[in-house]
Amino acid sequence: KQGTFRIEGWNEKSNNPLGSYIPNLFATREDNVLWFDLPLGTTLEQAKTALTGLSLNYQLAEPIITPIDAKPITCYENGTLIIEPYIKDKFVVGETLTITLEYPVKAIDKLLKLNTETPEWVEVEGTLSEDGTTITVTEQGTYEVYGEIKPEYSTRAEKTFSVPINLKAQVNSNTDAIKKVNDKIYVDSELFTAMLLQQEMRITLSEQQTADHESRITTLENPTP
Repeated sequence: KQGTFRIEGWNEKSNNPLGSYIPNLFATREDNVLWFDLPLGTTLEQAKTALTGLSLNYQLAEPIITPIDAKPITCYENGTLIIEPYIKDKFVVGETLTITLEYPVKAIDKLLKLNTETPEWVEVEGTLSEDGTTITVTEQGTYEVYGEIKPEYSTRAEKTFSVPINLKAQVNSNTDAIKKVNDKIYVDSELFTAMLLQQEMRITLSEQQTADHESRITTLENPTP
């Protein structure tokens, strides 16, 4: 199946009659050949100049899933975990004094050179090309490159996180939670009991007052001679 193309600043067309030039249009054939709409009489060199610097993005019709070996990530308490497409590769540099990267990077975060006499890795300087694909160094040797891959050259892979549980801390937390719930139940129970006693006292007092009132009425109805 054919995917889709996207070119910044250009619009895709289904067809365009010959001779009716419209700027910044392109078309895609079934065999994935791109047609760019340029004015009649445009030379090959002029076309190359007009297309220089364009960014072409192609999206697959169906995703390709590439399984990779899972690598553990360590994240510390109250830390921040940032996941970015990244390069950390070793290269052996010969007479060309050039490191060619598999994917272009935004910048060189760190460039290390192996000191074979020590041996140890020493941080050095290098010059990154404008397109981010090559690094020029001053000496031959073994290098290690660190850098973030340009976002347009990377995919966002599916990531699965698993967090180890601190069993002791979890038990302590559960115990504290249970104690707080029990304490609240006890307080609520004590409060409820006190309310019942108070209500019972009010009922008893009311009954006593009613009995006294009835006694007074009886006394008035039957006065002592």
